[in-house]
Amino acid sequence: MESSSPSPASSAEFDEEISSWKAALASASNILGYVVKEISTSEAKLVDEIAVDTFKKLNDLAPSGNEGLVGMESRLKNLEKLLSWEDLDSVHIIGIVGMVGIGKTTLADCLYGRMRGQFDGGCFLTNIRENSGRSGLESLLQKLFSTVLNDRDLEIGAPGNAHERFERRLKSKRLLIVLDDVNDEKQIRYLMGHCKWYQGGSRIIITTRDCKLIETIKGRKYVLPKLNDREALKLFSLNAFNDSFPLKEFEGLTNMVLDYAKGHPLALKVLGSDLCERDNLYWEAKLDRLKCRSHGDIYEVLETSYEELTIEQKNVFLDIACFFRSENVDYVTSLLNSHGVDVSSVIKDLVDKCLITLSDNRIEMHDMLQTMGKEISLKAETIGIRDFRWLSRHGNQCQWHIRLWDSEDICDILTKGQGTDKIRGIFLDTSKLRAMRLSAKAFKGMYNLKYLKIYDSHCSRGCEAEFKLHLRKGLDYLPNELTYLHWHGYPLQSIPLDFDPKNLVDFKLPHSQLAEIWDDEKDAGMLKWVDLSHSLNLHQCLGLANAQNLERLNLEGCCSRLEVFPEIKEDMESLEILLMDDTAITEMPKMMHLSNIKTFSLCGTSSQVSVSMFFMPPTLGCSRLTDLYLSRCSLYKLPDNIGGLSSLQSLCLSGNNIENLPESFNQLHNLKWFDLKFCKMLKSLPVLPQNLQYLDAHECESLETLENPLTPLTVGERIHSMFIFSNCYKLNQEAQESLVGHARIKSQLMANASVKRYYRGFIPEPLVGICYAATEIPSWFCHQRLGRSLEIPLPPHWCDTNFVGLALSVVVSFKDYEDSAKRFSVKCCGKFENQDGSFTRFDFTLAGWNEPCGSLSHEPRKLTSDHVFMGYNSCFHVKNLHGESNSCCYTKASFEFYVTDDETRKKIETSEVIKCGMSLVYVPEDDDCMLLKKKNLVQPSLKTGPSCSYDLDDVMDDVRPKRGLCQFSGGDERPECKRTKEEKILA
Repeated sequence: MESSSPSPASSAEFDEEISSWKAALASASNILGYVVKEISTSEAKLVDEIAVDTFKKLNDLAPSGNEGLVGMESRLKNLEKLLSWEDLDSVHIIGIVGMVGIGKTTLADCLYGRMRGQFDGGCFLTNIRENSGRSGLESLLQKLFSTVLNDRDLEIGAPGNAHERFERRLKSKRLLIVLDDVNDEKQIRYLMGHCKWYQGGSRIIITTRDCKLIETIKGRKYVLPKLNDREALKLFSLNAFNDSFPLKEFEGLTNMVLDYAKGHPLALKVLGSDLCERDNLYWEAKLDRLKCRSHGDIYEVLETSYEELTIEQKNVFLDIACFFRSENVDYVTSLLNSHGVDVSSVIKDLVDKCLITLSDNRIEMHDMLQTMGKEISLKAETIGIRDFRWLSRHGNQCQWHIRLWDSEDICDILTKGQGTDKIRGIFLDTSKLRAMRLSAKAFKGMYNLKYLKIYDSHCSRGCEAEFKLHLRKGLDYLPNELTYLHWHGYPLQSIPLDFDPKNLVDFKLPHSQLAEIWDDEKDAGMLKWVDLSHSLNLHQCLGLANAQNLERLNLEGCCSRLEVFPEIKEDMESLEILLMDDTAITEMPKMMHLSNIKTFSLCGTSSQVSVSMFFMPPTLGCSRLTDLYLSRCSLYKLPDNIGGLSSLQSLCLSGNNIENLPESFNQLHNLKWFDLKFCKMLKSLPVLPQNLQYLDAHECESLETLENPLTPLTVGERIHSMFIFSNCYKLNQEAQESLVGHARIKSQLMANASVKRYYRGFIPEPLVGICYAATEIPSWFCHQRLGRSLEIPLPPHWCDTNFVGLALSVVVSFKDYEDSAKRFSVKCCGKFENQDGSFTRFDFTLAGWNEPCGSLSHEPRKLTSDHVFMGYNSCFHVKNLHGESNSCCYTKASFEFYVTDDETRKKIETSEVIKCGMSLVYVPEDDDCMLLKKKNLVQPSLKTGPSCSYDLDDVMDDVRPKRGLCQFSGGDERPECKRTKEEKILA
């Protein structure tokens, strides 16, 4: 055998290792060892204790282990702030709250690993919800005390007073305790006891899905947020691609996964691992399945939250998941209320348990929770529908209900008469169905049916219904338990005679064949929302006379047959919205019975209904009326006491024969939106209310004069305004000049107020915008050009401390223009260019209109001649870029103007900018303001509050008639082409 000598390199490594061992042994000899008395303990037990203690010390020195946990560091910092480590006098309890799978345990574990070494003792009790059910709370308490007191042989005795018994030992240490996955207050009380038994500076961390548990014990709450988009992308990519970013060919599919998971860490990890090293086809198939079915591993975790709910909580959760997600919380509460169940409390419980959230007063939930809820309902459906023998034997023992939305299953039940009392809700989308016949007994046996909706998802605009469900022998039965009945295009002339509306809350049958509803002897005391619009055969609705809790009633479009409004015997103090456009009603109820009405519409009536009822003294009339629509009502005059409508914000008088407005009109101090379109007999306008933001006087062809000033002006002016006088060809020169002068003064005052105290930000929409029929831009515009663009050199020191903005104007030539989009704006793209070649771009809106789509059913706006559009815009952002210096910072400015409908964003062929102009706007000198005051054009301002800035949509969205996409009859979206006026109230 040949011997080999070590290489010089290996020899050096060996010597280094020997040296390190010597140093370690020398260090160990200086460590205080264990002192053992021979009679005190056995050698075996001593070795065991040394091993346990050594392991504990090594564990405390181990790294926290949160490397690679995406988003963990920022959440740890937020949590540490709540823990107030520096406070050594108090015991703090912190609850980490969030939906299942959001990462509560992981966060608590990272915090425990990081901070355990700073405490005298600690314990992390994992999965208390599951372990307490398996081995009981007593064993968990034994583990807790043994760990924090470092005594494995500790006997806690009777658990009821264990904390008191060991109070002295507990108070001798600063402790860090984590109670993980708690789902019952008893668990906290049993394991934690009272804060007084712990030493100051101790911290107790609880992870739970239920916020209420933390509130009950008066702990601090940290709601664990979902991952943001960047964090979600990284976590998913680490699991799917073993990298921080996806492969380029999977970017689109990755975005679809991220949209599904919505920042949920568990879903991102599970799906990432599942999709790792899979091809595109597998990804697409998986994503397609996830639309209707949860991933198995995710479902198992999510379902634990559902299983902990009470029967009432389960029913409400499933109703929301299957039918009422994204609906208004008050609306859902009204619908789901049933005898003995406080739905408001149940919804709060579901929020506390992180199963639903409230956003803008609407109920929302994670997509995965909704999918899980629908899957749970499908389980019941599978049993309840497919196995009727099983149902007949066990139906009475079941606590579940069937919720149906699959068209095929619903059609089977309705055509075969297989309804059961376990069916709780039916939402039938007829868009993909062919015409089918239903039996008169189609709903027989569905005694517990609460929600019935038959609709066409492809016809969301409220068009005339296509009758696909035919009931040739009528309908014998509708369940009396119905609280929600929506049937678009109901094909019969009456409701079944035996139907009792006592539980009905929401009754919506638009475009129906109804001639009448139930008689007035039936109690409809629960009814809140009724929509019978465009039911052309409807001639009476006496059954609403006893609906004292009615809040909204829509009868618009019921045409010539509906002549009598239900006789109201009592005050309907809940009724806030009443829509009766295009009806033949000749007699209205006394306003004293509608004392709380907020929105009223009677457009297009051919009958001579007196409007005086709206202008009665506040004690008798409509003191709360905010929106009044009397378009095309053949009105010739308004009462002189119209100023008494102190709450009025929106008023539509378009298409009437009014010649003048009463002098008291300017007393409508809250009026913001005023529509006078097509009032062809109107000759003059008085001073209008000071807070008016939008005036549309299109085609008031007899209008000649305007009061000067058009609205009162104040030194602290802050109200953005848009005044439209299109096709007002008789508006005389003096009126045009006063309109332009009014806009100029108002914009200067607004800019002056802005400089002093209100706002200094970039405002892309006009402070004041106007439009009128004319062919020339006012001569005081310093820079004018033919065409749609201009480029000008700026004068020296143009941007001094008094510069506040720009006045922009154009002449637009219209050739057979017809406004189909109900939207029109003149816009400007501009650029300020520095001497060094750098530049600042900006976009402005000069003026225009943005009406509700299909606004009030009158004729479209047609223009065939030239019109001037003018707007005043703030330019504070230009000054902010270089400070308010006296230097000349820009040398050249360019402007390009164009017209748009703000919807298609395409060029409008029938209109063209043919002239354009620009002028710089400066703060008026104090002498100028004094002169304006002397002329009574400006009044002192009494307002001291902050200003609000609006863009063009804001100006008109806030004040236009609220007939836009909204929630009418509580839950459903109204058609976009016919905006309803209640949106403001529901917002």
